[in-house]
Amino acid sequence: IAAVDRLEDSYLAVQGPPGAGKTYLAAQLITHLVGRGATVGVCSTSHKAVENVLAAAVRAGQDARAPVPAAKRPSGKQAPDPDLPWEQPRSLNALSAWRAKQEGGYLVGGTAWGMANATMLDDPLDVLIIDEAGQFALADTLAVSAAARNLVLLGDPQQLPQVVQGTHAEGADASALEHLVGGEEIIDASLGYFLDETRRMHPAVCAPVSALSYRGRLHAHPSAAERGLEGREAGLYQVPVAHSGRSTHSPEEVEAAVGLAARLVGAAFTEPGADPRPLRPDDILMVAPYNLQVRTLRRALREAGMPGVRVGTVDRFQGQEAPVVICSMTVSSALEVPRGLDFVLSRNRLNVALSRAQVLAALVYSPDLLTAAPRSVAELRVLAGFAGLCHRARPWWGHAAP
Repeated sequence: IAAVDRLEDSYLAVQGPPGAGKTYLAAQLITHLVGRGATVGVCSTSHKAVENVLAAAVRAGQDARAPVPAAKRPSGKQAPDPDLPWEQPRSLNALSAWRAKQEGGYLVGGTAWGMANATMLDDPLDVLIIDEAGQFALADTLAVSAAARNLVLLGDPQQLPQVVQGTHAEGADASALEHLVGGEEIIDASLGYFLDETRRMHPAVCAPVSALSYRGRLHAHPSAAERGLEGREAGLYQVPVAHSGRSTHSPEEVEAAVGLAARLVGAAFTEPGADPRPLRPDDILMVAPYNLQVRTLRRALREAGMPGVRVGTVDRFQGQEAPVVICSMTVSSALEVPRGLDFVLSRNRLNVALSRAQVLAALVYSPDLLTAAPRSVAELRVLAGFAGLCHRARPWWGHAAP
C-alpha cells in the first residue's frame, strides 16, 4: 500500500498465488486510497471478477467505518440488481455523470471495453487495479492504461493463462504479468511483490504445490494447519490405477475416484474456530482434463448417491476452494494423449487443480504416464513436474507407489 502511494505515472505488479489474499489486499488498498481522496478503478477479464473485488472493497470500507462510494454498469442488458451495494448507471455517460458528482474519492468497476471508453480516457483515474492480471492480455492492459495515471497489476501467471482465439505473433498472447515475470515462476523483487503466504492450503498440501510452481517459496499460514479430516492425514496422495488404451475417458479411474469420495464423505472436517462437522459431497471437487471423463464422473457420482460432488475441468474451478480435491488424469500413457503431454500435465493446470484443496488432494493416474519419453523440452519439463508431485505424494490405502 505504501508503494502504491508513491507511484507517479507508473505501475506496481503483485503476484499472489492461490489463497494468498489478493482480493483482501485489493480491498484494503482501495479503502485506503478512497479514504485519502483518490479515484480508483477495478478492471478484470469478466464482470464477475470485477464485482467480486467491488463487493470486497465495499465490505472493507464498512468494517473500517470508511464508506467506499462505488459504481459499475450492469453487464450486458441485465437490469440493475437492487441487492448490490453500489450504484449501477445504465450507460457510460451516466457513469461519467455519477463520477462528476462525487466530492471525494470513489471506486468504479468495468471490463476492458468500459475502461478504454472515451468517457474514461477524458478524465483519468488516480489508480487502476487490474485484477487477474495473469490472464489479462498485454494489449488490453495498454488500452485501459490510458484511463488512469497509475496501474496496479494483481494476479498470478502460474495459474491458467488467458483464453485466446486465432493465431497471434509470438508473445502477443501473453498476459501483462507474464511479460513481467518472463520464464520465471516468481516475479523478480525489482519488478514487484510476491505474496508468499497462503491461508487456504494446509502445509502438507502447500508444500508440493509450492515446489511445483513457486520454487518452494510459498508457505502456509499457521491457521491453515488447523484444518483437518478425522482419520485422514492432510496432504497430497497418489492413487495409481493401471489401465491401457484410454485417452479422453477412463472407467478405471472413474471407479477409483468415486470410491475415494465415498470413503471421505461423512468424515469429521475441522476448520479454524469452528466445531467439527461431517464432510459433505459438495465439499469435494473432482477435476478431469476432458469433458467426456467429467460427464462420466458425474453420472457415476449420481449413481453412487453423491450428486453434490462438484465435477468439471480445471477451467471451471479457478477461484474456488474445497476441503478435498480429487484429480483424474484420465489418459493411460503419452501414446494416448490427444493434445500432448504439455496439456494433460501442464504445471499451470495442475497448480490450479491441487491448490483448490484446503486439506487433502489426490492424484488418480496411470503409472504408465511416468514412463513417457518426452519429445520436447516442454514435455520434459511438465513430465518432471508431475513426477515430482507423485514422488512427494503419499500412497493411498490399498495402492502401492508405482
